[in-house]
Amino acid sequence: MLDIKLTGINYRIDENGNTTEVGASFSGYANGENVNANMVISAADLEEGTTLDDLSRKQIEAAGRKKLTDAVAVPETESGETTN
Repeated sequence: MLDIKLTGINYRIDENGNTTEVGASFSGYANGENVNANMVISAADLEEGTTLDDLSRKQIEAAGRKKLTDAVAVPETESGETTN
């Protein structure tokens, strides 16, 4: 199993000083396999009443990991076969 680690966080800020997106970078390597991903977290990904500026590092990592998991999930048919 790949041990995927958070390797970076960057904030995208508009001309008015508002945070518009937070980028979470991940990297992992094991047994000759590797993954690198940059996930973008936007206000639409958050619970109502929460802003991007409210998020801690741990919350950014959790949101980024959820988006990464959703992005790489392979859907299954009713018979249990993958649909890729």
